[in-house]
Amino acid sequence: MLLALAQWLQNDASFLRVFTYLTFRAVGATITALFVGLVCGPWVIRKLTSLKVGQAVRTNGPQTHLVKSGTPTMGGVLILLGIAFSTLLWADLTNRFVWIVMLVTFGYGVIGWVDDYRKVVHKVCSPPCISRSACPKRTTRACSTCSWHGCEAGCRWACPLAPT
Repeated sequence: MLLALAQWLQNDASFLRVFTYLTFRAVGATITALFVGLVCGPWVIRKLTSLKVGQAVRTNGPQTHLVKSGTPTMGGVLILLGIAFSTLLWADLTNRFVWIVMLVTFGYGVIGWVDDYRKVVHKVCSPPCISRSACPKRTTRACSTCSWHGCEAGCRWACPLAPT
């Protein structure tokens, strides 16, 4: 938006040509995203805390991780808010690559939201990447459909094809 406004007004005010420089707009966008994060951050954290959108921590993990219990999750909302605001303000909105990057970024944001939603509402932990060899073996082949069960004590990797 600022680029379009500066291009429209640069005949009347030549100092606005600085907006045509990509480096100037990149620094401006970075400072704007930082400002949005600093201003909106406390409000977003209070809102997430009041909604009880807290991190579930496994009790069978390290004891030092238990202090993380209840830490607000879905903080990526704040990052995406800063990215969206600064991009819409400073980027060349006629460039199709800006829109492609925004779609990909917000697509991954949706994936992160779904992951956090599953953690908070359904109490399902996201499993780390594992190899087939980490799953229990059957007599003929390794299990290929491992899944994570539960965030509370006694959580475990479970394979539907593994012997019980």
